[in-house]
Amino acid sequence: AINATADIDVITSQSKVPSLPIPAPAKPGEPVVPHTDLADKSKNILIVTTASLPWMTGTAVNPMLRAAYMTIGRAKAGGSVTLMLPWLERESDQERVYGKNKFDSEQQQEEWLR
Repeated sequence: AINATADIDVITSQSKVPSLPIPAPAKPGEPVVPHTDLADKSKNILIVTTASLPWMTGTAVNPMLRAAYMTIGRAKAGGSVTLMLPWLERESDQERVYGKNKFDSEQQQEEWLR
């Protein structure tokens, strides 16, 4: 018999794994850590989503609205926002997900979205 778990590292409470901070809301007057400050317009932001318009779901709409909002004043400050969208290669997949809105290329989908 082959032991399928032989090469798997098991992490237990006894393991020496560094603890991660527990997320918590900022307290009044508490400084924001500079590398996590999304309000800094000079930052380059990448938003990755698993859904895109014309798929009319929250998973498709929310990232697009967030990206649009985050672009305000960002280019002037040297930052950018990139929205990374899924591409469905097969026409049958596009039809199932997007209905009648089908695209011949990623560029055509991008033009439709813009």
